[in-house]
Parts: sequence; C-alpha cells; structure tokens
Amino acid sequence: MIAVDTNVLLRYRATRDDIIAVVEKLLQEPNVRFEDDEVIWSALQAYRETEANFADALIVHKALKTAAIDDELQAVYTFDTTDLQLPSTAKP
Repeated sequence: MIAVDTNVLLRYRATRDDIIAVVEKLLQEPNVRFEDDEVIWSALQAYRETEANFADALIVHKALKTAAIDDELQAVYTFDTTDLQLPSTAKP
C-alpha cells in the first residue's frame, strides 16, 4: 500500500529530507510491511546520492533485484536525465 507515493508527499511540499525521514521511519515501523525492504533501502540510498526522484529509484532498484534472480537486465531505459545517475540506466 505504501510504495511511497512521492507525488502525495510533494503536494504537501515535502522536501527530499522529509521523504527520506518518512521512508526511514516506515522501514523501522514493525507494523508496516513492504514487498521487499532491501529494494526500498537500496532505492532510498540511491535517492540520497542522486537527483533522481524516489519513485524512479524504486523502479530501477526493483528491476535490479528482479534481474539478479533472472540475470537478464541490460538496462532500465529512461528519458529522464536525472534518472541516468541511477545504476544500470540508459537512454533508449
């Protein structure tokens, strides 16, 4: 349910630091379950280190995790230049 809708957070003028704090608190909350905590955590780290938005970082890191299982990912294609800072991204 909470795959963190950053658009909602941004409507409330949440800063990057606000989003990081909220996600960190959700990860620590024992009553909140994510599909994959590891993906959320790695996306959060990428979000901290780049200018990409959190939703795109989640997409890329979910693809990376899935590809690690299937060993098939060549790249996650994006037209967003800030997302090109994320690992395994490329222009189409």
